[in-house]
Amino acid sequence: MFASLSSRVAALGVTVVIAVAALAGLLVDAARQTRDSFLWVEHSAIVLEITSEAVADLRDAESGQRGFVLT
Repeated sequence: MFASLSSRVAALGVTVVIAVAALAGLLVDAARQTRDSFLWVEHSAIVLEITSEAVADLRDAESGQRGFVLT
C-alpha cells in the first residue's frame, strides 16, 4: 500500500493526530456533561433546602395553632 517508509510514517502521524483530536473532543464533551450534572445537583440541593425550611415553618405554625387552641 505505502511504498516508502516516509509515507508510512506520515500516514501513522496523521492517524495519531486524528485519534488525539477525537479523544480531546470526547474529553471536552465529558467535561461539559459533568459541569451540567453539577449544576443540577446544586439546584436540587437548593430546592431541598427551601422545601425543608418551608416544612419547618409549617410545623412551627401548626404547633403555635395547637397551643392557641388549647389555651
